[in-house]
Amino acid sequence: ALERLALDGVVIDPAAELVRVATIDVAGTRLSARRDAAGALHALGFAIAAPPAASTDATSSPAATSKLPRIEIGRLAWHDNRLSLTDEALAPPLELAVTDIGAEIEALVLGAAGDEPARLEAWIAVAGLVDSLSLSGTLRSNPGALDVEAALALRGRGLHATPLREQLAPLGIEPTLANGELDADLTARVGAVLVRASHGGAPAR
Repeated sequence: ALERLALDGVVIDPAAELVRVATIDVAGTRLSARRDAAGALHALGFAIAAPPAASTDATSSPAATSKLPRIEIGRLAWHDNRLSLTDEALAPPLELAVTDIGAEIEALVLGAAGDEPARLEAWIAVAGLVDSLSLSGTLRSNPGALDVEAALALRGRGLHATPLREQLAPLGIEPTLANGELDADLTARVGAVLVRASHGGAPAR
């Protein structure tokens, strides 16, 4: 279910290879998703079977790239959302209640260099596991099909792993993290594929 989807200031100019949207506001997403014991995903009234295991003999070729139009989004907001997730492929099954998840991006440009870096804020809270986990920083676009550099700060508070004790036991893992914190600074560059990523900062404790 979705409570609100609003777009404002939409401009599509094929001659200039430009797509511009002043604001996109998406609010009130309510979604339940389930992975069954066979690995199939059930959501939105659909069932998607688990993909077959990748062949070890398969060879891959570099992904082809194509020119994107210049895409400009003044502000994109996704907020006031709640998700219910169930994984029956684990023993015992795991149920997660995502009590808050969202993101806001301002001044995003894709397919061309932006005048200024875009600003990103994203967050999630999961009942019993994550009091708050946020990602904030900048996204700088470069000319190309999709070439974005990110400088981000990852901050977590109230991180709890002990509720996963039963699911982790078969792996020989005894979780002890309770009310932990996470602080990390991340940089990444994304083109047709991920080409670079690094991080620094304090680990969860």
